[in-house]
Amino acid sequence: MSHTISVNFFSDYKMGDNIRYNLEVLEALYQNKDVVLVKPKIVIQVSLIEACLYDFIFRIRTQTTEFQYLEASIREKIRGLSENKAYKLELMIKRCREQLIMQQNDTFWNAFNDLRILRNRTHIQNQHNKWPPDERDGFTIENLNKAETSVDDFFKWMQCEYPRPTHIQSFDLKFPW
Repeated sequence: MSHTISVNFFSDYKMGDNIRYNLEVLEALYQNKDVVLVKPKIVIQVSLIEACLYDFIFRIRTQTTEFQYLEASIREKIRGLSENKAYKLELMIKRCREQLIMQQNDTFWNAFNDLRILRNRTHIQNQHNKWPPDERDGFTIENLNKAETSVDDFFKWMQCEYPRPTHIQSFDLKFPW
């Protein structure tokens, strides 16, 4: 069942536009219940969280006043990362989890890391021999449900814990599941 979440946690307006566009793509994909469309649905959903994490890390690295409540040592570790390390999804997950910046439970981070690995299976050749060897075993309804839950939990949590200042206007995002 589709639902809407009002958000204002993006630092980049264009990022919000792109998130909205990808949700429109998902809405079109959700019109078709064919199981072969599970793969693009999961890939886009993981990309939505990745974009939010990117934006969040970018905010910490560039905003000097918004994150005063984070310990200085945490801010400095994130601000001191090279561009290559700051924005790789695996490292963003690790950094947020280790520094307890995002105090989601282990279930969330484990599920999201599994989805990250699965999303990286878009490289059909599987040169790194990542799970699963047969894509049909990974792009399942169960993993689609896990991706939907992860996106919902993540967006709600970001809006609750890390909104922008109140003068920044919020906008609605429609989630088609």
